[in-house]
Amino acid sequence: MCEENSAGAPRSAGCDLFRVCCTVAVVVLHISASYYNWYMHTNERNIFLLMPSVMGNSITRFAVPGFLMLTGAFTLRNRENREWNKYYIKIFKRIGAHAVIFSILYLLYDEVFAVETLMKHRGAPAVLLNPFRKLVSGEPFYHMWYLFMMVGIYVLIPFLIRLKELLGERRFSVVSWIYFLVSVPSGLHDDNDLHWSVTKTAAYLGYVLIGYQIQKAAKPNAAKSAYMISASVLLLLFYSWLAYEYALIGEMMKNITFIPTVVLASVCAFCGFASLPIRRAPFKLICRCSFLIYLIHAGVWDLIYRLIKPYEYHPMYMIPLFSIAVLTVSVLLSILYSKIWEYINLENRAFHAVKRVFKRTKRIISRLPIQR
Repeated sequence: MCEENSAGAPRSAGCDLFRVCCTVAVVVLHISASYYNWYMHTNERNIFLLMPSVMGNSITRFAVPGFLMLTGAFTLRNRENREWNKYYIKIFKRIGAHAVIFSILYLLYDEVFAVETLMKHRGAPAVLLNPFRKLVSGEPFYHMWYLFMMVGIYVLIPFLIRLKELLGERRFSVVSWIYFLVSVPSGLHDDNDLHWSVTKTAAYLGYVLIGYQIQKAAKPNAAKSAYMISASVLLLLFYSWLAYEYALIGEMMKNITFIPTVVLASVCAFCGFASLPIRRAPFKLICRCSFLIYLIHAGVWDLIYRLIKPYEYHPMYMIPLFSIAVLTVSVLLSILYSKIWEYINLENRAFHAVKRVFKRTKRIISRLPIQR
């Protein structure tokens, strides 16, 4: 999900390992959330059923802030990204093209089940428009909101690098932390359903800014790393207890990414992993495929969920087993997709297509009767 390392800088094995943890956490989160939502819908209050789903849905909440901080760490430190035209083409090749393809695939996937619902229950034909409404809102499938939200952040990256150069590192650091502290309460109260909106971008941008600051200041330190990761785990366990108490009274927390406990836990986790004194991160395959795993895993889990009704099995055992199964299948499909992508040379085709759009846009602008 974070697409690069800074040019000429040594790669951080701790950050690579953190990306692996975030990828696994997203898979566990979505599987646990299915159980959690089912139990909330059916008013299930059995502690042995509800607690595992709440735990899985809570201790993994560092994943989205983690991906955002990794994006800041890897993009804002690369001076080449200040050239907006080159950066936008690069981002479209590495991320945008895949996001477009999977948005279309998930739209068609949803449309198939919308047709099935219409035929089975003879509902109103308007149900066929629901997948298109979700696409317009920036959520063609429940996990794709992240990529639509990231559009605004990717647009801002070149300008943030220029702002950093204008202000200097010290002033940019102060601005970054102040912005982050302001963005947390604004994100906590953001009820905008358009995931590509300016308010969404503004709320999540704070994580990107401090990700760069944390990575820049990080130095290998085993003791600091252990303290920070331990603090993160304790904070997430405390949040799990809060979420369970809410579940007992039939309430679900909103805007969880900006709840102070989750915010602090996520920052501690990134500080801890960025300071890890390791040379190589394990599970490199998951690290390399993290973006495609993110795109694919939700579809894999949705098919399993529809086929076998997992809520009929105990979550304490099945959440870990389903997580391993979904992650394994997603990795294999990511490798297959990459091979197909390379075989038909889609990356170069996407690159040339975007380049033609840029050239035509510049040609049209140059022909406009603008007074000089």
